[in-house]
Amino acid sequence: MRNIFMICALFLLLFPVSAALADSTVPMASTGATVGVVAPDITVHDLKGHALTLSSLRGKVVFLNFWATWCPPCREELPSIDRLYQVYGNNPDFVIVAVNGEAEGAETVPKFLKEHPHAFPIYLDADGSAQKSYGVTGYPETYIIGKDGIVVGKVIGSYDWSSVDVLKSIASLLGK
Repeated sequence: MRNIFMICALFLLLFPVSAALADSTVPMASTGATVGVVAPDITVHDLKGHALTLSSLRGKVVFLNFWATWCPPCREELPSIDRLYQVYGNNPDFVIVAVNGEAEGAETVPKFLKEHPHAFPIYLDADGSAQKSYGVTGYPETYIIGKDGIVVGKVIGSYDWSSVDVLKSIASLLGK
């Protein structure tokens, strides 16, 4: 019994040291995405079927938005995302990745865009794997990812992405 106690005591003494050593790098999100951790890597497809992998965007500020055509708050915020794209869309260090999460998105999104056109690119997550990686709980849900791949912001719900504060924050992340 005394040996078990000694082993437990030794473990408790050494665990903080090993945890500190293990934590010497940036933490990874185990489930979902959390501000301050490396963004989960995902692959989504544009409307023509071309794949985009998030890790290929390292070195850029990424605006990652999960949305659906049937979602009223999503419809409300899409024009502000379009305005954000008009301001920063030509900046090679800024990317908008608007991910439609509907299983039938390949059919619904083109119809939706005919009625509600937007300049920014739309991607599909028909199998839900990207949403699962980010732990998306509803639409819209947006993540801002810094050039280093760290999640720096998360907003659940509709937001005005063309507000002066947002534009200043994006400019700061871009180093301007």
